[in-house]
Amino acid sequence: MRKILFSCGFPLRSNKKTEVSILRKSFSAKRIVRSALIAAMYFALSAVVPAVEFGPIQFRISEALVLLPVLMPLEGLIGVTVGCLTTNIFFSPFGWLDAVIGTTATLVAAALTVCFRKRLPVAAVPPVILNALMIPLIWIVTGEDTVYYINAFSIMASEALVVFVIGLPLTYALKKYLPKKLYLDEPANKKTVKAEPDGGEPLDVISEDVFAENIISEDTISENVISEDLS
Repeated sequence: MRKILFSCGFPLRSNKKTEVSILRKSFSAKRIVRSALIAAMYFALSAVVPAVEFGPIQFRISEALVLLPVLMPLEGLIGVTVGCLTTNIFFSPFGWLDAVIGTTATLVAAALTVCFRKRLPVAAVPPVILNALMIPLIWIVTGEDTVYYINAFSIMASEALVVFVIGLPLTYALKKYLPKKLYLDEPANKKTVKAEPDGGEPLDVISEDVFAENIISEDTISENVISEDLS
């Protein structure tokens, strides 16, 4: 479990002082504003053509934003989840059912996207699969349509079209042209070191920031803390 959390960008330390610092950094005003902006963009894009966003063929342009957790893991995850929730509450004809099932699919997909953020094409797969598997459950519950596999296939096709044709090139472009300081809180003047337990082989680099690049700063965390928590 610890290896899985580490691969998703979560630090494997239990030092209370460090954890408080991480929480403060993770929920800074800058991150909150970025999360709100992503949620607002998702909602605004969904409001453009809501009529074709809630049927078996869902062409939801806002789903192009579901890969933003690759660049901004925390803000992207919160932003697309809140945006999806508000969209389903205001526009979905299925009401609370879509708010629960649809938003859950988006949340889980965003979390998996964070885990696979090192491989962008792979990170685009979870939103497509999760939506295809979970959204048809709405019609099963309401009894409007029980042909689960046909609905799952149609949603997979339409979601893949948006994510891979629009979302993937958009994310590549943002990653290439946006300054990294806009989506990474990594200080430029700090050195990076590898954690190395006593007498052992060097381990993977650990992140002080929950969702930043996997680095560790010499001047913030002592070697003893690293050795104790990774033993």
